[in-house]
Amino acid sequence: MSEDFIAVAQSKDVAGGSLHRLEVDGKPVILVRVQGKVCALAAICTHEHADLSEGDLEDETIWCPLHSSGFNVFSGEVTSPPAEIPLDVYDVREGEGYILVSRNPRARD
Repeated sequence: MSEDFIAVAQSKDVAGGSLHRLEVDGKPVILVRVQGKVCALAAICTHEHADLSEGDLEDETIWCPLHSSGFNVFSGEVTSPPAEIPLDVYDVREGEGYILVSRNPRARD
């Protein structure tokens, strides 16, 4: 196991269609399984700091519970304002029954 990744959940516990909040090195992160792929994103909305785990998941979009900002689960990009800043996205590895998440978010372009 690489020291850049941390085991955060068992694969069987992350079903499609739901949001799973956890922490990676003290940072709130959401896990979602969409189209069979597990994605990890910052759990706090970049608009008004709402907890996105209390929002909704629809297709490839996480909807903020406070002002309905939308974020793409694969890229973190804003799909619907009022948010303007994308979410941080973390690399994910899945194998041997576990989900591992990178300790740091991907660099933005």
